[in-house]
Amino acid sequence: MIQLPKRSVTRFFIPLIDVLILLFCVFLFLPMVGQGDSPGSSLKTNPQSNQNKKDADTTTQLLNEIEKLRAERTEAFKGNVFSRALEIDPSTGELFFRNPDKTPLKNHADVANLVNHDKLFSKGRELFYMVLYPRDPDSSYPTRGQRENYERWLNGIAWSFDFPGLNSNR
Repeated sequence: MIQLPKRSVTRFFIPLIDVLILLFCVFLFLPMVGQGDSPGSSLKTNPQSNQNKKDADTTTQLLNEIEKLRAERTEAFKGNVFSRALEIDPSTGELFFRNPDKTPLKNHADVANLVNHDKLFSKGRELFYMVLYPRDPDSSYPTRGQRENYERWLNGIAWSFDFPGLNSNR
C-alpha cells in the first residue's frame, strides 16, 4: 500500500503562494488608495479634478461632434446615391433584378444596358449596386465561375456582395 509522506513540500508552498498573491494584489492597489488628505500627500485632488472635468467636457463635445458628422454623412449619402439590388437565383445561380418582375442579366451587355438605363433614371446621382447572395443556406449557387462573371460584368461601377449573416466585402 502506498503511504503519503509525513511532511509534504506542497503543504508549505500552497499557503505561501496564496499569501504572496494577496500581497501582490495589495501592492497593485496602493497607488489608488494614496496617502490621504495630509498636506504632504502625493495625491492632489483639486488641480487634477479640474483637469479631469475639462477633459470630460472636451471628450463629450468631441463625441457630440462625431455623431453630428456621422448623421450629416448619412444624410448626404442617402441623397446622392441611387442604389439597386441585384439578386442571385438560389436554384440556378442566375443574376437578376426586379422591376417589378424578375428580369435576368445573362451577360455583360445586359448589365451595361441596365447601368445606362439607371444613369438616365438616377438624374445625376451616383450609382451603387448590391448583389444579394441567395438566402437559402443549402444553395450551392453561385459557382466560382458565375461569381467571376458577375465581378467582371460589374467592373467599373460601385457594387458590393451581400452575404447573409456576414459583412459585405468584395
